[in-house]
Amino acid sequence: MQKSLQKKMIVLKTDDSQCFEEVYLILKDKMEYTEDSAMVEEANRIIQHAQSQRVYQKNKKAVSPIRQRFGWFFLGIFTSLSIVGLTTLLYAVLF
Repeated sequence: MQKSLQKKMIVLKTDDSQCFEEVYLILKDKMEYTEDSAMVEEANRIIQHAQSQRVYQKNKKAVSPIRQRFGWFFLGIFTSLSIVGLTTLLYAVLF
């Protein structure tokens, strides 16, 4: 079953940008129209926040889920072998 939604959206089309053709801003349902300058300030704030998050994500190394699983697997093998080795060593020393 499909439910229809109605959203308020602002579409900004530009010809002078090297990066963007169109920009879509979807307003919250409870948001009423405010002054253009207030919306521009809010859009700039969101862009600056996104840029700061992007810099953080660039510096953070991403580890694939498969590589992460292999890390845990090898840690488990190393731990098991260490326990077996220590048990064998203690048995040899004590008996």
